[in-house]
This record gives sequence, structure tokens and C-alpha cells, in this order.
Amino acid sequence: MSLDDTNDRIIAKHGKAGLRGGIVLGIFGIVFNLILYFAGLLTEQWASWISLPIVLAILYFIQKNFRDKEQNGFITFGKAWKLGFLASVISTVFNAIFVFILYSADSSLQDAALEKAYSDMMDQGMTTSQIDQAMPMVESMTGPTAMIFWALIIGVIFGLLFPLITSAIVQRKHPLD
Repeated sequence: MSLDDTNDRIIAKHGKAGLRGGIVLGIFGIVFNLILYFAGLLTEQWASWISLPIVLAILYFIQKNFRDKEQNGFITFGKAWKLGFLASVISTVFNAIFVFILYSADSSLQDAALEKAYSDMMDQGMTTSQIDQAMPMVESMTGPTAMIFWALIIGVIFGLLFPLITSAIVQRKHPLD
């Protein structure tokens, strides 16, 4: 067996693990968003922060499982990060599609987001004329298509950062390296 064949098998295992992890993260994100939706908390910023430690834990277990089962207990920071990023991107795509479907199916979500934005601007001391000026821009950012865009952007940002944390924890260099 050549070195190229071995590398191809490692890459394939990495991809499969990333896909499986992304599906797990995606399912968690969808279920979590459904819980927030039915609880009437989907537009509350604080409620979405609750998921972050859970996402970190899931990423950690995805990377640790890959390290222990596919890498003989060893994984570099870079490999762990790539795996976490791949899982995050796949999860982000699932969740962006879900958010688009949800916001398309329930137009009251956009209305709730607009009301929340209006209330937040009032709380920040903005005048009514300033709010009236800002609302058209806010409206353009809360439709279903815009929500896909923001879900993808935010997902990729967290997908870049969170695996940095979990990779630092899960990495374990082989003693011969």
C-alpha cells in the first residue's frame, strides 16, 4: 500500500467524521431552534447563547471520538481544527436552510424580529425619527433570504473560532512526532 493510498484513506475518514459530526450538530441546532420557536424565544438574543456551551461540547466529542477511534488516540491541532470546522460548516448549511424554511413558513417571525429591533432601539435612547430611518434597513435584514445570509455568516465565524478552543483541548501529539 502506497503512502498516497494511506493519505486518501485518512482524508476519507476525516471527511466522513466531519459529515457525521455536522449532521449531529445540525440536528442539535434544528431541535434547539424548534424549542426556542415553540417557547416564543427565537428572537431573544440571550436564549441563543444557551446553545454555545452545548455546541462546544458536541464539537469536543466529535474530535475526541475521531482521535480515539480513527487516529489511535493521537491528533494534531490542525487535523482536529479541520474536522471541527468541517462539522461546523455542514451544520451551518443545515441550519441556514432550516431558518429559511421557518421564516418563510411563519411571517410573524419577521414581525417579531422587527418589534424586538424597534424596542431595542428605544431602549438605547434613539429618537423616533432615528428609529424610523433605521427600520427599512432592519427590515431588509430580517427576511427569509437575509436570515440565510446571516445564519451562514455567523455559522462560519463560530465554525472558525469554536474548533480552535476544542482542538486545543483534544490535540494529542504522537510521542514519535
